[in-house]
Amino acid sequence: MPSAEPTAMPPLFTLRLAAPRRVRRLVGAGAVGVVLLVWWFATSGIGSEDRLVSPIILPSPAEVVRSFPSLWKDRGLVESIAATLKRVLVGFGLAAAVGVPLGIVAGSWRVVESAGAPLALFGRNLPVAALIPLTILWFGIDETHKVMFIVIACVPFVYADAIGPVVGVPDPYAETAQTRGASPLQVVGNAAAPLALAEL
Repeated sequence: MPSAEPTAMPPLFTLRLAAPRRVRRLVGAGAVGVVLLVWWFATSGIGSEDRLVSPIILPSPAEVVRSFPSLWKDRGLVESIAATLKRVLVGFGLAAAVGVPLGIVAGSWRVVESAGAPLALFGRNLPVAALIPLTILWFGIDETHKVMFIVIACVPFVYADAIGPVVGVPDPYAETAQTRGASPLQVVGNAAAPLALAEL
């Protein structure tokens, strides 16, 4: 029986064809290497006059590495990272607490989705920078402003992403629950919401 000829690998620049995993990793590593090489070349030189880019604008890779001990010890890098993570987690947690229930309701009762669609579309397309002066006016400049900025920016996206899994719940689940005497709220609470939350 004749042996099957090995299939030739398609060209890398074939339209809409994903490259093999090894090729993707090599190309990604090569892109990072090119960026580092350009960075080193642009910032190489002994004095600021010898460089293409001033060290004030862009320090060299070696200078960045040498600055890590002072960032870590003298400038409170750990405290700054912890404060930022706290804001992000609290802000996104509040956005999820608001957006997920609203998305479940909107996905279950499509008339609610019709009412919320214009607001969600506006919120998703609103430039994030436009929220900065508004949230400063509404919440001041303390920690509340930073958290609420994240909440307002994330709620439309969480809401829209929560609708999809609810709408995608297969009809037989809801029909079976209704056949067994479940009310609409019970269908949402016991069938649609758990399956949607598992998809999120």
